Amino acid sequence: MMKFYAKKEEEILCYCMGITVDTVVDAIKAGYRSLNAIKAETAACTGDECATKNPSGKCCAKEIKVLIVLHSGVSDTVSCHCC
Repeated sequence: MMKFYAKKEEEILCYCMGITVDTVVDAIKAGYRSLNAIKAETAACTGDECATKNPSGKCCAKEIKVLIVLHSGVSDTVSCHCC
């Protein structure tokens, strides 16, 4: 199980841009159901400092995709190239 599942919704998901899990979930519920749509709507996964700002040292794209599946049932195969 990924550490992500233990996060609280108000916690930061995208450390580069300061976007919370709750913001991403709200966007998914509003109909934004792909990584590109989430990026355009929230600016999550659009930074380039994941290695230094995110405590995991990784891009948030994988966590966003998990949220998309959990909250919409849709799977997105697009990869993020923010880092």
